[in-house]
Amino acid sequence: MGSLVSYRVLIAALVAVVSAAGARPAPAEPPAPASAPFTVRVSCGGDIAVSPAAAAMLRDRALDLLQSSHTNSLLREWHFPLSEMQEEFRAALTSEHLRVTFAEIQSVASAGGALRVHEIIVRLGPDSQHPPFPDRFIDELFTVDDRRRIVGHALYTGQTLAALWGAVVNTTGEADRCRLPRHFPGFY
Repeated sequence: MGSLVSYRVLIAALVAVVSAAGARPAPAEPPAPASAPFTVRVSCGGDIAVSPAAAAMLRDRALDLLQSSHTNSLLREWHFPLSEMQEEFRAALTSEHLRVTFAEIQSVASAGGALRVHEIIVRLGPDSQHPPFPDRFIDELFTVDDRRRIVGHALYTGQTLAALWGAVVNTTGEADRCRLPRHFPGFY
């Protein structure tokens, strides 16, 4: 009976600690960069002009994707060689891609932690379906940070990536140029 009481006391103490930790105010999230000046470039076999409204929508979808990222190459837990990530970044810039550039560095809260972002680059097109490195999927999401470092991102949501693809297709009206699927079952 004594050990049962000990477990109850231990459980009560753990509940109190967890409750107290949960009662702390959450750290202030940085403001959303939705109002910050930015430019959007869609490059699919050449640059595609987009309206200001479409540019804002693409920026928002790119931010959604970035915010869903659970890990990035700045974190100690990143297990992929940086040289491979940098090679994939260069490949993204020479193929179909979306690039959002902010006039000022933005603080973005992602699932993997706070980020300082100057640019968001999302690789588009069919080359993203065939990874050059056998140990993983291709990197599609990159940022350039406040120190001009290239940052690779991983473990972002597929649904959010598909929503961005849908926005690109809707914006450009030319699925052939970006070679994105028009319909992705279950997503758009």
